[in-house]
Amino acid sequence: MIDNRVRIQSELNQLTKVIDGLPDEAIFDRIGLENRRQELTQKLEALPIETIRKRTSLTFKGKPVRGSRGISAEFGSRAAKAFSDAYSAIVAGVQENLRYMGPIPDRGNHELYIIGTAVGSFGFEFELPSVAPDLLSQDRTLEETSVDLMRELMEVSATGSDEEISDIAVDIHPRAVRKVAEFVSLLAQSEATCALEISGRSFRYADVDQLRQSASRLADENIKEDRVELVGAFIGFLPKSRNFEFLIAGEDTVVRGKVSPEIHETQFLADLLNSVVHVSFDTIQIGQGRPRYTLSTEGSVSRSVQS
Repeated sequence: MIDNRVRIQSELNQLTKVIDGLPDEAIFDRIGLENRRQELTQKLEALPIETIRKRTSLTFKGKPVRGSRGISAEFGSRAAKAFSDAYSAIVAGVQENLRYMGPIPDRGNHELYIIGTAVGSFGFEFELPSVAPDLLSQDRTLEETSVDLMRELMEVSATGSDEEISDIAVDIHPRAVRKVAEFVSLLAQSEATCALEISGRSFRYADVDQLRQSASRLADENIKEDRVELVGAFIGFLPKSRNFEFLIAGEDTVVRGKVSPEIHETQFLADLLNSVVHVSFDTIQIGQGRPRYTLSTEGSVSRSVQS
């Protein structure tokens, strides 16, 4: 049924392009094509509404696991909960409404469901929230993106650089990073490695030592958050991506960062371009990586007495 929907929608899209390109004098051609478009539209509307359900698998090896036969019930339940908590925090972080404390917002609308055991090493197969057919041609869903970010964060914390970890951390929020650290730490303490797969992309920890390294790099003590005061000028701002460039006064140093979603109106930044201002930036730094800068409130910017 989904194949029928995709086929009909594809023909409709092509038909619309042809109709839009017809010259005004092609009256009879237009009538015939419009009739066909109406027929296809009626067929599409008559199809029952169906959904697509994507899946992700999380498998384990190590002390709590007996090959592909079974897994310690205590470890399995704790690992599934820690994984779900990390996933929910990343979803909220990607939506840009995660705070440092309190309940994770809108959690029930993005819940994972265990629908079976994963093939191979023992583990779980999770089902992500359903996707409407009209989203098939669009980019990845929020839930799929969030699982993939967790996979990527696990991988770069095990094999990548502090810069790569920082790039993800600034996008998903430090609280979400800590939730992933809690999950990885649980595995390390239990001497169990894991593999995470989503939409053909996967990562597997090589051994427990790599797990411990990953957990250490995502731990609180390796994440430094600060607030810095700088004088200089915004020399570039992209409203859609909310990225800015800031030139520090008296230096050739340009810092780059993002504007927080807490700032709804950003026109004031465009108005301040190339003016000398005093700014309070929030920063996050992972290990030896360079700090990532965030402008959190409009009140963090004021015209400098130097201007």
